[in-house]
Amino acid sequence: VPKHTRQKLLAVITLAILTFLYSFSFSNKAWAQTSTDANIAPLIERLKTDNEWQRENTINALKDIGEPALPAIVKALQDPNEKLRQRAAYTLSSYFSLKITDNNI
Repeated sequence: VPKHTRQKLLAVITLAILTFLYSFSFSNKAWAQTSTDANIAPLIERLKTDNEWQRENTINALKDIGEPALPAIVKALQDPNEKLRQRAAYTLSSYFSLKITDNNI
């Protein structure tokens, strides 16, 4: 897939996800659980790894955490590290794909 097409696709996915996330209320306690935040930050860093097995486990762990992990994943979309941005977008798309499947939408 050409680089320009990938960038456009990533931008569209990111915009769709951000639009969806802003429909949530960020004042909910689930968004600010400090004990969970301590578990999420190392996982976000681990998305940078080139080890595919470890990266997939990390993505699955973030999906298992669910909504409390979303703000950190969205923040990772703005990281200077291109690999992290791409993997954060993939994690979000995987999470929402899972949610849609679970809800039979």
